[in-house]
Amino acid sequence: MQVLAWLVFGLALAALGAAATRAGGARGGWLVPAAALLLLHRLSPRPHVAAWAALAFLLALCLRADDEDRHLGRRPEVSPRRLAPGTWLRAACLPVVALAGNLHSGAIFAAGVLGLFCLQAFWRSRRAVDLAIGALALAALCANPGGLFLLRSMAWHLTIQQVVVIGEHLPPTVSGEPAFFALLPAALWLAWRVRRGSRHGSR
Repeated sequence: MQVLAWLVFGLALAALGAAATRAGGARGGWLVPAAALLLLHRLSPRPHVAAWAALAFLLALCLRADDEDRHLGRRPEVSPRRLAPGTWLRAACLPVVALAGNLHSGAIFAAGVLGLFCLQAFWRSRRAVDLAIGALALAALCANPGGLFLLRSMAWHLTIQQVVVIGEHLPPTVSGEPAFFALLPAALWLAWRVRRGSRHGSR
């Protein structure tokens, strides 16, 4: 199980690297060692590692879909009845959400991120299919033997700490997660630089 956990962790970092370099170029690649340093503290042979991998793969697919949407633009030769490549890529995220939902409740974060990307795509293109994919992300979370269990469990976690403390749901503290607070300013600075660069590049 430990070997499997490390393998899935490696796949998560690889997908995160693909997403980071697509969003921020060479500078984005520095996110991978920083993320590895933060996540190693919580790495264990448990299914939450699969939720990390699902979120990383989803980010990589959705960022590529975002690039495809930008390249597509408003070219007149593209039929409005044909699904755009970016839409296909977002739809490919649905099995990832469904699989992760059968492994760990953390899949709800992947579904939420997919929903946000779908809202962004709809805002740009006004294609209802993107809203449909976002709604199907919620349905994919329920594609498990427990049905709505994942959604109910996330609501339970809001109050369960009053009964029993679950360490993985506690917010980070300076003493418990010093690496997080040490890397946070650098992460915010890098995000600002990437955002600034993307704005200048679009002019």
